[in-house]
Amino acid sequence: MRNLGAAISHVSSAMIILSLTMVIAIASSLWSEDVTNLFIHSENIEIESSFIEKNGANQSYYITLILKNKGSMDIKISNVYINEKSFKDFSFDSKVYYCTEGKTLIELNPLIEETFPLISAGRKALIKIKIPLDNVFSGQKIKVEIESITGMKYSTLVIIP
Repeated sequence: MRNLGAAISHVSSAMIILSLTMVIAIASSLWSEDVTNLFIHSENIEIESSFIEKNGANQSYYITLILKNKGSMDIKISNVYINEKSFKDFSFDSKVYYCTEGKTLIELNPLIEETFPLISAGRKALIKIKIPLDNVFSGQKIKVEIESITGMKYSTLVIIP
């Protein structure tokens, strides 16, 4: 039998297969990176400042927190804890108010999701916690924890003046 055409060399065929493998590997790694970025989000709240002030007119202390969402996703705050108790369990008369980016103060109710503050990624929020004077004493340390809807907690410590 006579050879009718030129055959491709072993080196050339190996180079073609190697090139195709590289193209497929690069394309799949770029695709998987996009898919990973789609599903991975970070949640991170930074408490930028916290302070406490006494309001003698309504016999209360007000703890003010300024929060910043440093994560890559929007975060909803579901509850506030005072000394590891829900603010409602700490004192029946305790109240939590929040304000996000220039809006008016709104009262947080941990039982009604519509009242949960939404802090967009990169944005700030203000939280005010009202505690009656008769529930705390001067010099007492108060641990305040902010809980997100995913269960993450962010805490700070204030001391009653």
